[in-house]
Amino acid sequence: MTDRRAVFIDFDGTLADHGVIPPAHIDAIARARAHGHLIFLCTGRPLGMVLPEVEELFDGVVLSAGAYVRMNGEVLLDEAFPPPMAERAVDVLQSEGIGYVAESSSGLHVPADQMEAYTSYIRSVQKDLPKAQPGSIGNGPIDIIRDITPMPTDRTPRITKIAVFGCRRPIAEIAADMSEELNALPNSLDSNDLASGEIHLARIDKADGVRFVADHLGMEMSTTVGIGDGANDEKMLRTAGTGVGIEGSPQYVIDASDWLVPGPSGHGVQLAFEKLGMI
Repeated sequence: MTDRRAVFIDFDGTLADHGVIPPAHIDAIARARAHGHLIFLCTGRPLGMVLPEVEELFDGVVLSAGAYVRMNGEVLLDEAFPPPMAERAVDVLQSEGIGYVAESSSGLHVPADQMEAYTSYIRSVQKDLPKAQPGSIGNGPIDIIRDITPMPTDRTPRITKIAVFGCRRPIAEIAADMSEELNALPNSLDSNDLASGEIHLARIDKADGVRFVADHLGMEMSTTVGIGDGANDEKMLRTAGTGVGIEGSPQYVIDASDWLVPGPSGHGVQLAFEKLGMI
C-alpha cells in the first residue's frame, strides 16, 4: 500500500454525474479512508449545494473553489466578496439584466423575477436524466432547488461566487467592470460560451484550498492528488503532487494533468485510487 495521501476530488463531472455519485465511487472513498488516506471534496459548489450525506463521505470539504474549508465540523477558512464589492457586482448584473445566481455558504440567491425560469430549467434537465442506480448518493440537479431563495431586496447577501448566464458581452468584461479583484471562468459545459460562467475572487482558487489543507495537516504537496475536469480544476491539477484529469476535459485541463481516467460513469475515481495504490 502506498504512503498516506491527501486527495482532492472535484464534484460535477468527476465524482458525480449530474449530481449523482455512483456506488463505485462511494465504495472507493470508504476503502481509501480505511487505508489511512485523507479524501476531500474540492468543488466550486458552496456549502448550500452539498448534501450532508455527501460531506459525510469525506475527511473534509474545500468549497466555493477554495474559499471555504471545513474539517470535522470546524470551519477553517471562509472567504467572501467584501460588502462593497458584492454590492457593486449585483449592481452591474442588475443594470445589464444579466441572469445570475449569487452563491453563499447559506444557499443560492436568485433574483425574484428569475426564480421561476431558473427552477423550471432545473426541473427540465432533471426530467431527461436516467434514474440513479441503487446505492447512489444524490438525486440530480433537483437537489439544488432546496437551497434556492429569492435575492434579498433590502441588502446584499454574503457572496462567495456568482454564476452568470447569457451575458451580452464576454463574462471577463463583466468581472472587470465589477472589480479588478475578481476573475472569470468560462462555462464548464461549453468552453465556447464566453457569455456564461463564474465570477470569483481572483486571489483564491482550488489550488489555494489544496495548499491550505496540506499546510494545516503538515503534509508535503508531493503527497497530494487532485482529480478534476473543469476550468477551476486546472491550477489544482498543476499544483497537486499528482494531477489526474478526466477524459474528454478541455485541452488545457488535459495538459495540466499527469494522466487521465474516465468520468463518473466509467468509475474514474475508483480507477485513479487503484492506479495510485490506495485501494
